Amino acid sequence: MAFLDLESIDQSLRTDMYFRIVRACDDEVTSVRATQVNRERSMRVKDTLRATCIQSLVNSWSKFLGNVPQNAMFACWALDAARRFVEWIDITLIANNQFLPFIYSELTRRTEPNRTSFRASAAATLNAIVSKRMDAALKISLLESLRINELFAAIPFGEIVIESNSVLQVESDLGLRSAVGEIALLVRSLAMEAFECMRVSPKDTRLSEITNHALPIALGILLNQETILQDPRNEDAVEFSLELIANYVNLCKKSGIDQSSNQNLEQILNVIFKIAVFPTDYDPAQDDDAANFETARAQLITLFRNIAVTAPQHTFSVLLERIQALQSQSQFQASEVELMFTLVENVYDLAQDDPAVIELVAVVLGHAPTELSAMFPTSSRVAQASSKSGGHQMASAALMYFDLAARSHRILSRKPDVLFGILQSFFGSHGLQSSDRYTRSRCAYLLLRLVRPLRAVLADKFLENFMRALVPLVSAQDSNFLAYEDELYLYEAAGLVLGMEHANSYTRCAFFSLLITPLVKTMEETSVSTAFPLDQGMKCLRAAGSLSKGFTVLSSDVSPSISPRKLDQNESSDQGSMGVNESQTVSGVNVTLTLPVDIVSEWKSCLDAVLSMRRRDPSGMEVRKHLLFFFHRMVETLGEESIPYIESTIPDLLKESCTAPDVTSLLLLVNQAVCKFGEKLFTTMDGLFTGIVTRIFDFLPGSNLRSLVTQSEEDRERVELLKTYMAFLGCLCGNNLSGVIITPLNVPCASRVVQSVIQSATVQWNATQGGLLIIKQCCFVLQSMVSQWSNNPAIHSILSGTGFSAFISEHIPLVCVQAGITAMRICNGNFNRPNVHSVLRENIKLQHISYEYCSTPFLQQLCTVILPSFGCAPLLCEQYGKYLTTCENIDTLVPIFADVLKQILNIK
Repeated sequence: MAFLDLESIDQSLRTDMYFRIVRACDDEVTSVRATQVNRERSMRVKDTLRATCIQSLVNSWSKFLGNVPQNAMFACWALDAARRFVEWIDITLIANNQFLPFIYSELTRRTEPNRTSFRASAAATLNAIVSKRMDAALKISLLESLRINELFAAIPFGEIVIESNSVLQVESDLGLRSAVGEIALLVRSLAMEAFECMRVSPKDTRLSEITNHALPIALGILLNQETILQDPRNEDAVEFSLELIANYVNLCKKSGIDQSSNQNLEQILNVIFKIAVFPTDYDPAQDDDAANFETARAQLITLFRNIAVTAPQHTFSVLLERIQALQSQSQFQASEVELMFTLVENVYDLAQDDPAVIELVAVVLGHAPTELSAMFPTSSRVAQASSKSGGHQMASAALMYFDLAARSHRILSRKPDVLFGILQSFFGSHGLQSSDRYTRSRCAYLLLRLVRPLRAVLADKFLENFMRALVPLVSAQDSNFLAYEDELYLYEAAGLVLGMEHANSYTRCAFFSLLITPLVKTMEETSVSTAFPLDQGMKCLRAAGSLSKGFTVLSSDVSPSISPRKLDQNESSDQGSMGVNESQTVSGVNVTLTLPVDIVSEWKSCLDAVLSMRRRDPSGMEVRKHLLFFFHRMVETLGEESIPYIESTIPDLLKESCTAPDVTSLLLLVNQAVCKFGEKLFTTMDGLFTGIVTRIFDFLPGSNLRSLVTQSEEDRERVELLKTYMAFLGCLCGNNLSGVIITPLNVPCASRVVQSVIQSATVQWNATQGGLLIIKQCCFVLQSMVSQWSNNPAIHSILSGTGFSAFISEHIPLVCVQAGITAMRICNGNFNRPNVHSVLRENIKLQHISYEYCSTPFLQQLCTVILPSFGCAPLLCEQYGKYLTTCENIDTLVPIFADVLKQILNIK
């Protein structure tokens, strides 16, 4: 401060040196950052300044302020010093008549020629004052004394927006934003302080009044953001305003809604309606700032959703009024329509069962179909129709309408008249007939999404209309009109509708023939002549596969079955996944119990054509992949009619399987058929079993399965084959087909099959190889073998004369212990993990079944030989044996068996 009294030095230089020292003192000693670096030094200096000269310092700063400061730089420095120091000095030194009148006059002053504005500095200093930490009661008194409401009302917001792109260089050097940026921060800080105080005094009207005066300024910044954001430095102003509004909405959510907050929320909604629309010239293909707009719009949509959650009924009412007003207009923009659909879709996503939302969606969907053609014409009714950006906005509006329709299927299922209009729009000039390729593509996908849940309604009421509109699109001469993937969507949609039962069987068959016949013809021509590109035949094959997805046949007497997928699920009871009826795997899905004879015949012809395409490239991987895909579909589509094809085709496909993945993919098809048909497949599997397992063993390492615990790509493929092979055996056992393994035809390979299961269960797998699943499958297969083969004479020939009881007693105890040790090692002793728990359950069930069949020999081998050989204490072995023989509850035994394994592994 002595520099100010040195007359031998120029005043400007003295003042410059003085404020440099003030700023340096704050940066290096008294600031928050400096205090964190050296708290003791900082506190000592602060205490000394408070006790000696802080009043003189503050007085010296105030001298540079006045109605018309002679030097703008000095005034900014003085306010900067006050802003820095107010954090730790007595607030009354700054919040007084020396500073506040100048700060208020600068914030509320009208723009004057030749008069420098200090709005940014004034706003930043007042922000520091209101942000000073203190008790809620003191903060409320401070806010009241600052007359914040009067200040907000007097700020000339329009002039500040105009000035938003001008910043004093001295303020910029001090790290300040523009005036609008600092005022936005000030308003946010004031509102946030009020929100914090409301936690202590929720009914204090002074706080709610501050909030009510802060919101209009924040909303004004959002409404004028196009002007404000011309200077990128002002981005913070919009962010601060959005943060204030979002926090206000959250406060309303927690504290409840009253009339005042309802009015404020309505104001926020009206601002969202205005600024969330696409700009007039918006085109993401050409607009470099498209990403910024999309980000800002996403924030506004999130804000809208929060308001809808906070005040749902009021939001629905305001939105409905807005929609009705838009529908009544004679002229509107496509961007407004797009936003309407977007907001309606969001409220429907939040409250699908709310009657008000259902009414809202019904109003939009019920009105739009009849107006959709008139809504987006190339005429003066839509301002942007002649521009590229206008075309984008019209396409966006139409696609958002279709997306809303697809999401609203539950409403449409009860309003077939509205659904009919929507279908007309889907197949109209703004849908699948659009001139825009992306619009057509997206529309094809959305149509499929709409059809999936409404297939029964469409088949019952609109089958002919729907198919007449769809068939020409997939039969179009212009192959570029729809992308190939989009055609697949349409084929699948058609199949979903045609696959449903319908009173008019003739109509159903006729349209199905229109779709399938050209595909079959092309595949037949491809199979016999190289003049036809193989690629074209493959496309037809995929199209037929998509078409078949709607045709799923279930026999009326489906036998109990097990899916390989079920083996990897967690059971909550002893039955677990081992007795699941196949019909349960399609619960909630409409399936066809029978197909008309004509359709079955067409599908058989199609399958014949697909199989004949193998002649063109028998070893081709692409042909094989798509052939297997289609075969999978035909198992579901043709049902038992596909069994002769399985019987005749699998041997050839096995011969053509040159790698482990080839065999794996083929096994997946066999597993599907076994789960689908159960015991009806016994004769077929009897003839195929030896060929299948022989081919599997060609790619597995003989008796040394432990060699698969390496990390080469080839070994990973073989492990996948082993998992699928164990699933194959599990499917046979779970569908009462384990007897196939020991029929006279298959006895020569049965012993090797049994040994492969035992070896697979005792390999020391690791977690990444799916070892838990393999062990679980092995335990289940062994359970079935023990329970189903015990009374079968053929088993003795398999065991080379050894009694079955002796075989079980010799091998199963070792399998149970070794498999349990591997499972516990993988999970590091945490047997409560669901997948580990289920593995131990299957293991104990195997022990139970083996004990029931072999009794004492099994128990003695387990508890007196195998467990002690692994280091288990004799007393613990004896105790576990008693539990095993007396406890019937599998879940009770799991932790007991886990404790035994932990002791072996020395896991605590």
